[in-house]
Amino acid sequence: MSEEAPPHLYEEEDDDTDEPLAVVTAPSDDALPRRLDEWPDDAGWFGSSGGPGEAGPLADTAAGLLEGDTAAVLRNRGVWAEIAGILGSLTARATPLIHAERLSELNRSAARRDVGASIWLKREDLAGAGGASIAIALGHVHLASRAGRRAILCDGSDRDHAMACAVAAGRLDLGCRVFRSDGEDDPWLEQRLRLLGAEVIHADRVDGGLTAAQRAWIEDSANTHYVPSRPVGPHPFPLLAGDLCAPIGRELKGQCLRLIGELPSLIAVDADGPATPGALRPFLMENDTRLVSARSPGRESEAVIAPEVANWRDAGRFDVVAVSDQERDETLVRLSRTDGIVISRASARQLAVALCEARELPSTTSVVVLLQRVSPLGSDEDLGDLPFDLPIERPAQRQKPSGKGKRRKRGGGPSGRSEDGSGPASGADDGQAS
Repeated sequence: MSEEAPPHLYEEEDDDTDEPLAVVTAPSDDALPRRLDEWPDDAGWFGSSGGPGEAGPLADTAAGLLEGDTAAVLRNRGVWAEIAGILGSLTARATPLIHAERLSELNRSAARRDVGASIWLKREDLAGAGGASIAIALGHVHLASRAGRRAILCDGSDRDHAMACAVAAGRLDLGCRVFRSDGEDDPWLEQRLRLLGAEVIHADRVDGGLTAAQRAWIEDSANTHYVPSRPVGPHPFPLLAGDLCAPIGRELKGQCLRLIGELPSLIAVDADGPATPGALRPFLMENDTRLVSARSPGRESEAVIAPEVANWRDAGRFDVVAVSDQERDETLVRLSRTDGIVISRASARQLAVALCEARELPSTTSVVVLLQRVSPLGSDEDLGDLPFDLPIERPAQRQKPSGKGKRRKRGGGPSGRSEDGSGPASGADDGQAS
């Protein structure tokens, strides 16, 4: 059997083949249009998104990851098994899939007891330092170590990403340089980065941390490795991010089948989240599971999105809708009060759209929200502007419906949300979770 990694680097392959496997395998031209799960092509294009990026030093340096010693590491199946083992030991996988029972009850309509899907939360925010970002950081750091690099470089403007990189580098005994703009004042983060052994480098405000980190990598790619914070950038960064986070999706799919008994009718996930492409891959061809993301009003068509996810959106498989900041904050408070779970604002926006969609689904179905960002309980985030006086309705006592019932198949109908992102009134009544 070949010791090389499979086409999608973290996917399982048939053990009966002895043919060498490439990092990226594209179907022949006569196979177009491809299935959504058959991208990217050899140049890293996911449909019309992604690719090698704008010609220049960054694209050239990224392309170098598919050559020489780094390419040999990427194609080594044993390296990917090592990454899986490290991820499991450091982040205590599997992260839980939790039924938000009281919030589910509160979200149901009193007038229609057969309506209102159950709400489930995939707690990637509990994965460890950096939440879902730890999977990408650990993978990149291990690949860098095996390729003989001495340090990793990252942009420090994203707290979760910076913490994840520092933890991963410390775990694997590599140097970690975190670049931050001089205009970013975050003593809480910098103290913890230094505690973990990372070097914090302040870049000038014009360049910022992102440009400074990328420039440092271009100048010394033989000894350093750049770790992007999201599944964007020139090929192969988006593909690598998806492959590194694919175990999250397989884990979630198995949990749904075991705990819920079927796949969810909907998964709500941050389109900009680090784990989004990998986590959704196992559900991509499950057409009865709708994939949706929420953004603040006016950002629904924003182009800054993982190219893999953009390809799904362009094909009509992934929806992006608007949710207002007010509804986001009210949802955060509701979940905190009903189920004692405090989540980030980014995750609360996804939960808000899930609650809205759940009100239109049968009570025998379920929706899942992927929580990727670290809870504000683990940081000094200011929560003073939340609506703490929001009245929380108390669910009435109801008998639990017997049996799961037969799942209904649905089309991709309207989301039931106004274009300006405003949601339904906060006085939704209740029911008992099934």
